Amino acid sequence: MLALLAAVLGLVACGGSDQEHPNVIVIVVDTLRADRLGCYGYPRPITPEIDELAKEGLRFEDCVAQAPWTLPSMSSMLTGRYVTQHREWPDPAQVPLAECFQTAGYATVGVSANVLLAKDHDFDRGYDHYDASFGPVDNDGKPFDQLYEAIWPPVEKALATKKPLFLFVQPFDPHFSYKTHPQYDAQLPCDGAEPVQPAGWQQEVLAKSGVPAPENDPDWGDHVRALTHLRGQYEQEVRFTDEWLGKTLARLDELGVLDDAVVAIVSDHGEGLWEHVNKGARTFLKEWLATKGPDGYFFAGHAHHVYEEAIRTPMILWGKGVPRGARSEPVENLDLYPTLCALARIDPPKTKEGRPQLQGRDLTPLFDAPKEVRAGWRDHTFSLAYNVATVRERSSGLKLVVPTCSFTDVEQFGTPRELFHLPSDPHERTNLVESRPQDVERLLAALQKHIIEHPTVTTWGLKKPDEKAVLKGLGYLGFGEGDRPNPSVICDR
Repeated sequence: MLALLAAVLGLVACGGSDQEHPNVIVIVVDTLRADRLGCYGYPRPITPEIDELAKEGLRFEDCVAQAPWTLPSMSSMLTGRYVTQHREWPDPAQVPLAECFQTAGYATVGVSANVLLAKDHDFDRGYDHYDASFGPVDNDGKPFDQLYEAIWPPVEKALATKKPLFLFVQPFDPHFSYKTHPQYDAQLPCDGAEPVQPAGWQQEVLAKSGVPAPENDPDWGDHVRALTHLRGQYEQEVRFTDEWLGKTLARLDELGVLDDAVVAIVSDHGEGLWEHVNKGARTFLKEWLATKGPDGYFFAGHAHHVYEEAIRTPMILWGKGVPRGARSEPVENLDLYPTLCALARIDPPKTKEGRPQLQGRDLTPLFDAPKEVRAGWRDHTFSLAYNVATVRERSSGLKLVVPTCSFTDVEQFGTPRELFHLPSDPHERTNLVESRPQDVERLLAALQKHIIEHPTVTTWGLKKPDEKAVLKGLGYLGFGEGDRPNPSVICDR
């Protein structure tokens, strides 16, 4: 299949097509962190299909999601706008990505395994066919093999219209809870996953916790190995997703869709895999560790922090008008919308006042620009969660993390200010706040300026009576009851 894709790419580059606009395929792999792909440097053979596609396309090495969980992140990606307050479904006043392509004459099909992207949240706007229904188990998305079957009837119907196709697919499998896939045990045994780095860090933290180790595990080694096994389960989920993603592209190729197409592979956010101490409700952590062990003392999942594992995501483009190679300039998920418009040769939307709707940047100028031109592309990237916000500065390599006033007790539920130098401290272990106060103030000013310049009215609130149970089942609730306060206010402590 991958060899066929390479051949197709060569034909497209040489001959083009009679179709005015290329087909556009957007695959958003839910909960896929960039550093688990081989093309982003991971040594285990987890993503051969994506890696091969990346060889034939363009890989953005430094891509950041605007939020570390699905609803605000996807609202940002699909409207091309920042989430400086938590907009958890698309603003009715804005034109979502699919609607932009539908207006331009595309047949539009959307299939999501994540039930949060529901019609009730207006994620179906702009689609001729849209499906985000539950899988076989409530609160857990359809496995990709079942999602695969749901793609083809509406796609074949859309192709019969002779319009160019816009197809959105969002597999869910890397998302918690992690399933086992015995078919990969020989090649990818769960116990063989890369442990948390640096080696021995988790046991060192546990030894300093003040909680005695269990008698039958005096150095916490068995507990740490159990967490490594769970990390391996996540990797098997990624491998399963990669396999079915390859089958999806192969089927699109059989249908002729890839003869003239642009393919984007991105993710809404990453995943914490026990790399940091859980700062949420940290007054309870010692009790948790004493009664339940390290799973929970260290953070797993997403939504409640903005460490790199939660916000660094892949962005890979392939197809018509896309060169081969990699770009190191910082990009953000909301850049996808204007970039796809440029590649499809359609106009991006404007507001009722005639101003550009999109706050993301068209990335096509990065494709062939000289390195010296690309050097000043973007210096700051931004992400926000409920209780924390971050700004990353490329020129200095610094990343500032600050609490927001999303909870009444910031000392209990928030996170302290943290400053990291990512080039020398990629695992975010050494907090430089006390030693570099001038950098803290400069980056804080940049973050506050960003928030002021990109205001958004919050939409937190549940739309359906049973929605709270759905969110809780997916691991998104648990730090408090009721509506969230304004998450865009930066706290002074």
